[in-house]
Amino acid sequence: MKLKTSRPRNPLVQLMRSRNGEGVHQKSGKALRQAAKRQLRRLKDEAGFAQRIKAAH
Repeated sequence: MKLKTSRPRNPLVQLMRSRNGEGVHQKSGKALRQAAKRQLRRLKDEAGFAQRIKAAH
């Protein structure tokens, strides 16, 4: 009679299961920095657009 050999376990899954919360519930630092850069760029574009409108009139 042959016994089934178990497959090797993924160590990353075991680490994820042992963590409290079991998942990310907030944006990473990189995502926050990118969002801040996008917001700053958007504000600069809006300010430049307002100045161009005033100069045209």
